[in-house]
Amino acid sequence: MAQYEMTASRLYSFLVVMAIVFTVVWTWNAQKPADDAQYKIADETISITNTWAHIANISELPHFTGSSGHAKVRDYLVNQLEELDLEVEVQTTLGLRSNYFVASTVSNIIAKIPATTPSKGNKALALMSHYDSANGYSHGASDAGSGVAAIIEATRAFLNSGLTHSNDIYIIFTDAEEQGLLGAQGFVKEHPLADKIGLILNFEARGSGGPSFTLLETNHGNKNILEGLVDAKLSNPTANSLMYSIYKMLPNDTDLTVFREEADINGLNFAFIDDHFDYHTAQDTPERLDASSLNHQISYLSALLPYFANSDLEKLTTNKDVVYFNFANIALYDYPFLWVLPISILVALVFLMMSISAINKRRIKLKSVLIATFPIILNIIFAIAIGLVGWHVLVWFYPQFNDIPQRFPYGGHYILATAILLTICMGFFTYQVFAKRFPSIRIVEWYLPIIALWIVINILIGIFLTGAGFFIILAVAPLAIFGNILRYRTTANRKVITYTLFSLPGLVIISPLIPTIVVGLGLPNLAIATIMTTMLLMTLLPIFFIIKGLRSIQLFCLAGAFISFVGIHLNADYSEDRKKPSSINYLYDTESNQARLFSYNQHLDSFVQPFFTLKDTDTSDLKGLVSDRTSRSAHYASQTKKLDIQPTNVVVTHSVDENDISQLTLKIEPNRPLNSIQIISDTPLDVFALSINQKAFDILGSRKQNNSVMYYVVTDMQPIEVKIKYRPDSQPAQLRLVETSRDLAQHFMQLTPRSEDIMASPFKVTDAVIISQVIIQE
Repeated sequence: MAQYEMTASRLYSFLVVMAIVFTVVWTWNAQKPADDAQYKIADETISITNTWAHIANISELPHFTGSSGHAKVRDYLVNQLEELDLEVEVQTTLGLRSNYFVASTVSNIIAKIPATTPSKGNKALALMSHYDSANGYSHGASDAGSGVAAIIEATRAFLNSGLTHSNDIYIIFTDAEEQGLLGAQGFVKEHPLADKIGLILNFEARGSGGPSFTLLETNHGNKNILEGLVDAKLSNPTANSLMYSIYKMLPNDTDLTVFREEADINGLNFAFIDDHFDYHTAQDTPERLDASSLNHQISYLSALLPYFANSDLEKLTTNKDVVYFNFANIALYDYPFLWVLPISILVALVFLMMSISAINKRRIKLKSVLIATFPIILNIIFAIAIGLVGWHVLVWFYPQFNDIPQRFPYGGHYILATAILLTICMGFFTYQVFAKRFPSIRIVEWYLPIIALWIVINILIGIFLTGAGFFIILAVAPLAIFGNILRYRTTANRKVITYTLFSLPGLVIISPLIPTIVVGLGLPNLAIATIMTTMLLMTLLPIFFIIKGLRSIQLFCLAGAFISFVGIHLNADYSEDRKKPSSINYLYDTESNQARLFSYNQHLDSFVQPFFTLKDTDTSDLKGLVSDRTSRSAHYASQTKKLDIQPTNVVVTHSVDENDISQLTLKIEPNRPLNSIQIISDTPLDVFALSINQKAFDILGSRKQNNSVMYYVVTDMQPIEVKIKYRPDSQPAQLRLVETSRDLAQHFMQLTPRSEDIMASPFKVTDAVIISQVIIQE
């Protein structure tokens, strides 16, 4: 920076920089407990050894709905609950999710712990997680074996603690969550206990590590639920209302969503989301589950189970919303939503009066302030370039990043670190250049437009995103520094300490969010982290104008960025611990009598290379034979020999009424073990009614279905009957039945096992035998 009349000593400069670095590192590490943390309910310890043993048993095999491993896990869980002397019920029903026309026979596991003292209300507490794993090869250790295991062990500790409780407690392990929340739907729609539940604690995972975040599910206000979280005295509360506000705006996809939407039941989701590259993959094993993440789930249970077991759950519903945030995961703090906009306006008025006074006293020149806006604009542009362009450059340089469907490759944390450190370097560099070019501009003039920008942002937050109201700290703290610069003349050492103390709360609250948001949204959104970094860095500007050794800090950041880039490079290639996703499927069309192989791989590898060449990139002939979702991302396709497999028997009854509405009845009888049956259409359909085995989906009027009409997850070999009333949108329709079994290796002998550095692709059908047949052509 340019030289000013006051500069802090080297010792004070060093202490300030260390305080800032320590604060950022500490707040990040403080988000979750230690690997060896222990928790108790009363005097009874929740055994981490028992919890890991449950996870090992649950995740021994992939256990997606309908698989043999799934039935084994169900039997294990029933046995474990019965060993706790609980009466266990398995609710078996046909679960329907009308949002997507998805169905399956589900088996929810339910156990009850009766209240031991007179109830304070008529509502019960429920502990919930799902016990099915993702389709295919996922072992489901994190998602959601961790939640199931933590609930079983916490229940054991609670029962042995001798604590009394005034509420009934239900343990619910839902089925077919991964198939479309079908178990939850079946429970809410059909089980009489659904009317008795007042609060659900739901445990989930979207990766294999990181802190467990708390997300509220309510149709009402959050104030009373949050008061419960505060009163329960959580040891590592990781929660804030920004995530709550964003979560309420997004199409949520957990079992709790069904309970909230269908039965107006309040709930709390607890989920860790880091190491997203393990999500839904064969790598979701106990060995890759972070012990600290598991302990974080246990910490929530140890505090909230005994608390809400004795709370009046009928009093949780309120219309009042509050802004809340955690401070270094020590405690939660909150204030009403109604305060957010007035506080921002008040801060703006105070800032305006201080600025006008300073201008009148000629301590601030408007021309200097105008010049001071340019480095802000440039820094934001540089941040966008580093985040957005930088990600695309990395993908160009390491095209294998596109192989990871979660959009968070194995070196993702190094990518985040590199981008953030480069952004910090560019921020310093920009202000050094401008300060040298305009040495007459004072610190207060450089700082004024930064404060103004943060005030404008907070006013917009108050209008459009109230849950982020705690970002006001990034306006209030700089405003305090601004006033200190204008009013007090003291030594540089005292100034830099004062400015740092003002700034630390903002660092504590905001800095952990920067990487977390990108971890949650994926690295294509890397620019969010770089923009937030540069905006946060600018609030510290007066500190960096005063301290010595700024060039050393820049060099340190550059060295850190270089080391992080080395980490990117070292983690870019695949290995036994960083497996490459790879897929292959067999598709047979009964109408054309043609068989094909296709793959979602963007790059050929040893697993699929025997079946494709680099020229086999025309996948257009897949369109219409399978759903758009199945065919859209296929990159390779080739002709192959027909396998000796008989398609499913389908008896079709079709009629058209006087209103041109088709009535179609399908009696479907599988000839082999299947995983799914899907009905697709080559043209959009207006669907007026749809039922499976006499059970109807909820349809108000009609529903336009494009391509996929119905998806049924098969759990046994029993025949099914499907009835559809529909009208083609503009032209006669052709409907197909697409059957899928994940057993290609049993039929296609040329298929060799994957090498140790390759795994089955997640999120897509893979290693499957798919047969497509026309069932009606109008």
